[in-house]
Amino acid sequence: MPTYPISITTRAGKGTPLNAAEFDANLTNLRDATTDLNTRVTGVTGGTTLAGNADKVDGFHASQTPGASKVVVADPGGTTNAWVAAGTTALAGKVQLLTPTEAVAGTDTAKAVTSAAMRQAVLSWVRDNLGKFPGITPPSLNLFCGEATSDTAPVGTFTRSTTDTRLGQAGLIETVAADSVRREWDGSGNLLGWLIEGSRTNVVLYSRDLTNAAWVKTNCTAALSQTGIDGAASSASLLTATADTATCLQAITLASSTRFQTAYLKRVTGTGVVSMTMDGGSTWTNITSQLSSTAWTRVSIPSQTLSSLSVGFKLATNGDAIAIDGVQNETGTYPTSYIATTSTAVAHSADTWTVPLSASWFNTAAGTLYMAGYAALGVPESGTYQYLVHIDDGGYANRLLIRRDCNKYLAIYIQISNSTVARLSSVAKLTNGSAYRLAFSWSSSGFSVSLNSGACVTAPTTTTTTLPSGLTTCRIGSDVTGASQWGGHVLHTAYFPRAFTDAQLQALTEPVP
Repeated sequence: MPTYPISITTRAGKGTPLNAAEFDANLTNLRDATTDLNTRVTGVTGGTTLAGNADKVDGFHASQTPGASKVVVADPGGTTNAWVAAGTTALAGKVQLLTPTEAVAGTDTAKAVTSAAMRQAVLSWVRDNLGKFPGITPPSLNLFCGEATSDTAPVGTFTRSTTDTRLGQAGLIETVAADSVRREWDGSGNLLGWLIEGSRTNVVLYSRDLTNAAWVKTNCTAALSQTGIDGAASSASLLTATADTATCLQAITLASSTRFQTAYLKRVTGTGVVSMTMDGGSTWTNITSQLSSTAWTRVSIPSQTLSSLSVGFKLATNGDAIAIDGVQNETGTYPTSYIATTSTAVAHSADTWTVPLSASWFNTAAGTLYMAGYAALGVPESGTYQYLVHIDDGGYANRLLIRRDCNKYLAIYIQISNSTVARLSSVAKLTNGSAYRLAFSWSSSGFSVSLNSGACVTAPTTTTTTLPSGLTTCRIGSDVTGASQWGGHVLHTAYFPRAFTDAQLQALTEPVP
């Protein structure tokens, strides 16, 4: 049967049917497609005829009445019916609508926009994917990484005393100047946000050049011949096994600490087992499944607490070869950004970002804080925290803080004169590397927070439902001392000078289509 294109404009969310004149305008192309529309419309399931329009009544008008569920249309031969599911107008704000242009052929259910899709369309007016909030009171502070065109902090003061690295939009490692906030992308070129990390030191020497004597090779050879993770020719190493059970190790002496180890690897030839160690081979971790033959992969092994390191690789099979770049061993339980070394260990210093508060845009009596981004790739050590934000008066006595603990739980604390007046502990678990969208509000009615559109968690309060007075500084991604960094990405930070309802907090933290 032929296809009938239907182009329909509707009153989304009004909860009332269109009148005859409105529908006449919307059905022009369909009326042109067939000379006898009313003979094609053979019935309506549910609904009633619109009174006063006897000369124009057809299934499409009738389908817009409350209760109508479908329209039956006969094909020109009269032998096959096609039907279009109509939306219900019984509940305002829950209307299901036809798509703007719909082709109906044979016996086919038209692809009506679902309630969930309509809800997403409404939510896009609350917050869009460009960092704007077109449907609500605009924020008085709006920091969206997607609007940044350079590595200069858009407001406040950002410091880091050393250069550092990031994964760039083209998928290559890039160096970023000192005191420049790092925008970072994933391997597919998707923006993750501003990367906020603590200080770390790579203790592995000649992290890219395994031809150096610091690397002791047994049954293998090394050549500095590979294009590296930064795109530079002959900047990474090729390790080739000349016999089974080939090893390449570097011994390092240091005080006992918890260590984490990574390296960028790529398989060049062979299919044998590849392993990595940080304890001289007492523990070999099979990393074969992490390898690719077409792209660099940053592989890792479980953290260990050691006082003496011997880091390196093992190739099980003679003739196998792998490319190696950026071997890194650092304190902690998860990896930080790439740190290149040569003859000495190299550190990157901590990222600190402070924004001064002002009465012109910040309100302690009522407000809403929205933050979004990605969690760190691992949890902090026991007894320590990863701070997403810390708003304070320069000390610990009066502050609002949001942090993640070693069990992956987010928590919010408000303290006045060293006393905790409100606590939202264990708001929700935030898994390593996962996306977060958090909205937290305060007013005389209390404190409330939603994470990733989850049910709001409210705070038990003791003496107050306002923030402490005298707050001066907002610290993005660290505590009051400039330590305990978030370790992940901050894509968006916005502050609204009014408290939102729980429903608004949930809508604000929905994913944007």
